Formats: sequence, C-alpha cells, structure tokens
Amino acid sequence: MPIEPESLRRARWNQRYRRWRAGILRSEPLCRPCAEAGITVAAEHIDHIEPVHLAPERFWDRTNIQPLCRDCHERKHRAARVAHLPNLKCPLAQIITIPQLV
Repeated sequence: MPIEPESLRRARWNQRYRRWRAGILRSEPLCRPCAEAGITVAAEHIDHIEPVHLAPERFWDRTNIQPLCRDCHERKHRAARVAHLPNLKCPLAQIITIPQLV
C-alpha cells in the first residue's frame, strides 16, 4: 500500500477534527464555566482540560474537553502562559508585568 502524502493525511485529520469539534459544540453549545456561573454564553472553542502536551493520549477523549466562550478561552490560556513565565530563561520574564485575572 502506498504511503499517503503528508498534505492528504493532514487534510483528512483536519476534517476529522472539524467534525468532532462541531459535534461537541452541538451537544454542549454553551460555555461550561459561564453556565456553571449562571451566565448564558455560546461556546466558540473546545478546550482540552488536561493540556495535550501533558497528555497526548487524551486528545480525542471527550471527558477531557470543555466548551469555552472566547473570553474564558483567552483567560485560561493567558493564565497558563503566566504560570510558565518563571520557568523561562529569557531576561524579559523578570520584567514583564502581567495584569491580574478577574
């Protein structure tokens, strides 16, 4: 059997991901953290609760996915970047001021 070109493999994976993502947002259309706070906001993103770089085997695990609105998604990823700042060797990491998350 011939090996698929990388572009075809990537396109097939992207199609699978888009269908999977759409199914998740159809089954849970509201941002989970907002809904838990009593706020009705449509989810725009799906987010891996346990980051993929820490648990790649859980990429397709729906129990590791939460729908998020844009604000919650940005807040979560901003917090994750801030958490990694002390580990950076970059001298700018010592002088960057990070606004407090609300």
